[in-house]
Amino acid sequence: MNVFEDELQVIAIGQNGMLTREVEAVNKIVTNLMIYGVITCLVFFILFIILVFYLNNFIIKKTVAEKKLVINEKRYDRLLNQSDLVLFTTDTFGTFTFVSQKVTELTGYNQDELINETFLLLIDPRYKDQVIGFYKEQLKQNHLHVINRFRIITKSGTAKWVEQSSILIYENNTITGFQCTVKDINDTVLLEEANSDQYFKLQSILDFSPSITYIKDLEGRYILANRQFKKFCNLPKEMIIGKTDFDLTDERSAKKYKSTDDKVISSQEPIEYEETLKMEAGVFTHIIKKFPLYDRSNNMYGIGCITTDITEIAEYRRRLRDDRNKAES
Repeated sequence: MNVFEDELQVIAIGQNGMLTREVEAVNKIVTNLMIYGVITCLVFFILFIILVFYLNNFIIKKTVAEKKLVINEKRYDRLLNQSDLVLFTTDTFGTFTFVSQKVTELTGYNQDELINETFLLLIDPRYKDQVIGFYKEQLKQNHLHVINRFRIITKSGTAKWVEQSSILIYENNTITGFQCTVKDINDTVLLEEANSDQYFKLQSILDFSPSITYIKDLEGRYILANRQFKKFCNLPKEMIIGKTDFDLTDERSAKKYKSTDDKVISSQEPIEYEETLKMEAGVFTHIIKKFPLYDRSNNMYGIGCITTDITEIAEYRRRLRDDRNKAES
């Protein structure tokens, strides 16, 4: 009996040992899990703090950017409203997609009345074909920037002369519409019409001149050009008047012409120089004379230019020079 009890005691002691080891192993696992859990929570807490920091920083930057955008929009609107120009955009069919507030002063129509309407609503009927043809030509010839003058009819029925600058809008290399600025030039045109008889006489005289003749204002814009100049440029009058050399020729040539114009303006003295032009029809030599123009108050208002073709004379001089060289040889 004692032997049996001893065996039971040994078995109990062994089981207690095993149980103790198992409890210790479980406690160790629990302890490790707690440590891992604490570490994981700490990592997530740090990540959360970092996320909150970046999110807060993003919100601050976004708020600042939105405030700047609002300020810029207000500044842009203020510039538009203070400017004498009316700004608008249309699609390729001439339908208004945006108009500035200044349009009300010019036309009597408000912005809502013009959006989704075509520009033909404003054009004087006598000028509709001219304006339509002008902008069709701009699209056809792919002229990036053109200027046109025409009359509009306001909401009250009053006729006004305006000057419109039109720029093609591109999206993905495709023309999607026009961006335009318009200014009221009614007083200017009325003054021009008052002097139209003198202008017509001057234009008639210049048209019969064999020399290329034109007049520019001090900004380099053509304000008068004779028939020979239009023929030389191969452009109608509407595509020349109001343009600069940068609109009509390559940049290098335009800079050269502007340089000579600036020389006349700064010195207020005439200049003369010879220029050889290589064209499809051949090589031509011109004598170019530029001179300042003054109004009645002796204020300089523009530059006149007379260009004479001396190709035959230049060729004759070249032959004489060659013959002289041969004779000397």
